[in-house]
Amino acid sequence: MNVLTYFKTVIVLVLLSSVGSSLLLAEDAVALKVGDAAPTFFLRDLEGENFFLSRSLKEERPIVLSFFANWCIPCRTEIPNYEKMFTQDQYADVELIYIHVSEPRQPADYTGTDVMLIQRVMMDWGMTHPVLYDRYGVVAEKYNATSLPTSVVIAPDGTIKYYHKGYNEGDEKELGIILSKILGEK
Repeated sequence: MNVLTYFKTVIVLVLLSSVGSSLLLAEDAVALKVGDAAPTFFLRDLEGENFFLSRSLKEERPIVLSFFANWCIPCRTEIPNYEKMFTQDQYADVELIYIHVSEPRQPADYTGTDVMLIQRVMMDWGMTHPVLYDRYGVVAEKYNATSLPTSVVIAPDGTIKYYHKGYNEGDEKELGIILSKILGEK
């Protein structure tokens, strides 16, 4: 086998394994929809503090989960728009939580390089709200966040009121309408 044939074979195998694991993740993921109960979870923030969704729900205020990754190009637009939106007084009773998702095939280093990278991203992108670290992608899988960004609004009663994958300019306006409705119901 010559070197060119060998490299072609390796590339094909890598591509097939990548597609196969993506298909497995998509097949195993549960499709969430508006009205479903939000899956509970536990993660740590970048300082190592515990976060339990069930505890936050006891505060009886809406929660916005924004799944993102440092390599996600649309996230670089969505996050500054969310930061601007959530500085407005009308959203003071809403808890915005970012969830950084590591790539499933990439080993994660919770105590070192990964945390420093995420902290640098937070500074570069102007992030002021809490960031949780989903280093193994378990919570992203529970929420079927197979493409990033993914935004989820959870009402105080624990039901999903908004579920959106990807980002298009103006998505925050739709999010604002949903949140205003929830806040009006309180």
